[in-house]
Amino acid sequence: MKMTSCDFDVIVVGGGCAGLWAAACSADEGASTLLLEKASEVGDRVVCAEGVGARGLRSVIEPSSEWIAATIDGARLYAPDGKWYEIEQPGCGFVLRKDRFILGLAEIAAKRGVEIRTSAFGSLVSLADDHISIEACVDGCREQLRARALIAADGIRCEISRRAGILGSLQVNEIFSCAQDTVSGISVDTHFVEFHFGRRIAPGGYAWVFPKGRDRANVGVGIVFDTRQSDCASEYLARFKIERCPESSIERAIVGGVPSVSNPFEGYGRGIFAAGDAARVADPISGAGIVPALESGAIAGRAAAAYSRGRLSLRASEEAYRSELRHLWRDRTLRFAIRRIMMRASDSDLCRLLARSAEFFAGGNRLDGDPIGLVRFLIRAMPDVFRVVKHLVKV
Repeated sequence: MKMTSCDFDVIVVGGGCAGLWAAACSADEGASTLLLEKASEVGDRVVCAEGVGARGLRSVIEPSSEWIAATIDGARLYAPDGKWYEIEQPGCGFVLRKDRFILGLAEIAAKRGVEIRTSAFGSLVSLADDHISIEACVDGCREQLRARALIAADGIRCEISRRAGILGSLQVNEIFSCAQDTVSGISVDTHFVEFHFGRRIAPGGYAWVFPKGRDRANVGVGIVFDTRQSDCASEYLARFKIERCPESSIERAIVGGVPSVSNPFEGYGRGIFAAGDAARVADPISGAGIVPALESGAIAGRAAAAYSRGRLSLRASEEAYRSELRHLWRDRTLRFAIRRIMMRASDSDLCRLLARSAEFFAGGNRLDGDPIGLVRFLIRAMPDVFRVVKHLVKV
């Protein structure tokens, strides 16, 4: 079949972690790559708690010191009954300066040959057998572009994939609803993150405090919608801050959502490959999304480049994309099942869970180690709570 002449091999819509890394990996594979970011500057829209595991990040890219606001040496877990547990894990994570991190990824992408256009909104126009048409609106001027492949990295709304009929809309209970304030005037341990649990604080989720310096932190709440509650995440956050940091001042406030689904492997079709929140790859337990965004971006970038450059057929590139994501998230079913347990857990269950988890880590296990080991431990320690996932692991 004769291929239609295109402006680019690959167009990426979205300039967050997933989009920038997908573009960099696409260009690294020899594909001419354009990235469209609707904000006026990359890194201008930071909707993220900015915490990331050190091992996971380093498995993708070695972080620059300029990207790091705090190096994390452990966590403090606060139970609904007022008890708390300290888990020491030297060097286990970072709190990023996400804007600088995004700028760093943009510099890498540009050096690899990616053309980046900001203030550029990209929308799907049509899908043909051998190309995809995108309308790019840049500073009010419209331009129609064609590419062999498209990477949808346009966030949780995943407008590109929904318009193409690849993905449907998320259900309300498939989203962590989040609110976060970056505050100053808060007392924190600069090397420990905090997680606070309880249905009064964050039903179906948790509250967090991630230090960003001596008296600065990201303070947030993530909840899962329940028909029995009427309050939104912002209201839970306001109450939590009254308890945790009543004298703090807000520097920046954000609200948003994180997808939490059991199967993130369907974000492709007809030359479109999704990445990041648009592919719904965030960890279904914690909502962590930075490393999954980078990992899925790399997978989407390689698959799109292989197809657009003619090294693989569309079917083969789609299978490669799907297979790599499945391998990356081979314990996804288990994680989603645990997430459902956490949603239904009573405060007494959460108190037991945190106490048992602290015992596990006191034995020398790592926060960034094998999560299945923790699950096996909890099944043995709390069979009444975790029996529903026993068939998913060998105990």
